Amino acid sequence: MTDQVFIKHLGSSVQSWLNYISAVGRGFVLGESSVKLPLAEFIGTNIADTNAVKLEHPHPNFLQKRLDLYFKRESNKVEYQTAFEFKYIKDASTLDLSEKKRVFSDLMRLYFFIKDAKVPTKGYFLICGSQYEFNQSFQKISTPIISIVPRLNIPVNIPHKSGFYTKWFKFSNQYPIQSIDLNINDVEYQNIYIDFISKYKNPYFKKMKIKLIMPKKIKTKLVFLSQDNILKDVPEPMKLGIWEILI
Repeated sequence: MTDQVFIKHLGSSVQSWLNYISAVGRGFVLGESSVKLPLAEFIGTNIADTNAVKLEHPHPNFLQKRLDLYFKRESNKVEYQTAFEFKYIKDASTLDLSEKKRVFSDLMRLYFFIKDAKVPTKGYFLICGSQYEFNQSFQKISTPIISIVPRLNIPVNIPHKSGFYTKWFKFSNQYPIQSIDLNINDVEYQNIYIDFISKYKNPYFKKMKIKLIMPKKIKTKLVFLSQDNILKDVPEPMKLGIWEILI
């Protein structure tokens, strides 16, 4: 099984588990910590050494920072390692600036994990939530803006598709790779990038003994995106996406 097929099977399995939990009315237990369980179980049953799966694994490049999930495997006497970072969308959390910063920090932690690795390494970002939350608060952010009706001079709210996360992720298998320009002339994005540097430069220096140097750009590649469920009168469906971080 190739890496890409493995990740697709993993994504489908975790989404099925999320749908089951939602269907039996236990959605209140879902969160970033609970997603680790089905993910770790799937990986553990598909690699020879189940002890190689680690949750909250220390990041090799940042002091006192951790990766949500880490595992290693050996093939043809070559050791491979993989890391995941997770996000669970709840109550429109991804609309908040603090969560946007956390998503970007996940991407950068995975980037440096791959960049400085001594063995073949891959990093994946996984995000999930209810289908409605995923679409409205992540894939297609809708932000109301105030507009004035001509002649009547009446202010009204008009939905405006901002698409904040489309600068970081693609949502089509036809064009799966998104290049993230870290030198973009946009105050909102620049503030997020600067915030990462301020928070991570010291942990990086203390661990690596060299200065943290940001790349000019990083890339994400869509590997798995579950399809929308259009059935009526069924429990709220869940949606999940996985992107690989590329150097």
